[in-house]
Amino acid sequence: QLEATMEEVGFQSSDGTQLAGWFIPGESPRTVILLHGFTDIREKMLPHADILHNAGYSVLLFDFRSHGDSGGDAVSMGFHERGDVQGAVQYLKDRPDADGDNLGVLGVSMGAATAILTAAEAPELKAVVSESSFKSVTSAIASSFEHYIDLPAFPFAPMTVFIIEQRLGISTDDVVPEEQVGLISP
Repeated sequence: QLEATMEEVGFQSSDGTQLAGWFIPGESPRTVILLHGFTDIREKMLPHADILHNAGYSVLLFDFRSHGDSGGDAVSMGFHERGDVQGAVQYLKDRPDADGDNLGVLGVSMGAATAILTAAEAPELKAVVSESSFKSVTSAIASSFEHYIDLPAFPFAPMTVFIIEQRLGISTDDVVPEEQVGLISP
């Protein structure tokens, strides 16, 4: 059902990175932006899109930077991906068939963390669903070493965080959804 109304779209992140996505118009201009997780692509969000579309919502799915058909050369676990969501918000504000001032966002994992981080600074995002967000990048990296790689978090996680910060020129202290969630709503 979704394929019949799915429109290929492209827009830019706030830093100019080209992003690829799909817009699926619903019965209403009320639109929900869907955000996939780390190493996933927009197709993984189609079950969520189906539920929302059947409820009458319009839906925007897109590939984060460095995923799927979008540009970019690094994943920053929410730091730069906030700009991807801000680009999606601007794209929807420019569409006549979307209510760009009253948007919702639903994210999974890294997308959930990015939803929280973006909503804390984007008043257009009126509703947030955060499914399985990490509390901070450093906690996610430490947990990954212990649960997926079967290595102790120390010393590997701090070394990995240092390398990420140096390579991307960011501070992981700026990617802490646990500290930002309170800014969304009193």
